Amino acid sequence: PDSLAAQALRAALLDPQCQTRGLLLVNYPANLEQAQALANEHIMPNHFIELAVGIDKIQHRAAVRKAAHGTELDPFHDSPEHIREATAHLQATLQQLRQHVEALHGGWTVMQADMTKWLLWERF
Repeated sequence: PDSLAAQALRAALLDPQCQTRGLLLVNYPANLEQAQALANEHIMPNHFIELAVGIDKIQHRAAVRKAAHGTELDPFHDSPEHIREATAHLQATLQQLRQHVEALHGGWTVMQADMTKWLLWERF
């Protein structure tokens, strides 16, 4: 449950190394309920970075990943329609999360994810 994950994160944040170096959370919180569970534990990340990726790029990456593993594209999960639906659902969830974060402290940045990690770091 979200509350248990937030409690575990609170315990991890007490680690001295985490307190001096910080912590990078990937895909967490992923929805409003998880963000509220963090707030209930008095945990508020300093900043959120949203990596925006276009549908065409997602489809291309899926094809490259499948080719690298020598497998075929899944006709359902890798279909343009499914990717569009999943992306639309993710965008709706992110919109709720973005509004929640911006209401609390405004630490949200959207960056295009079609650049190298070094260029992303430089621009952040």
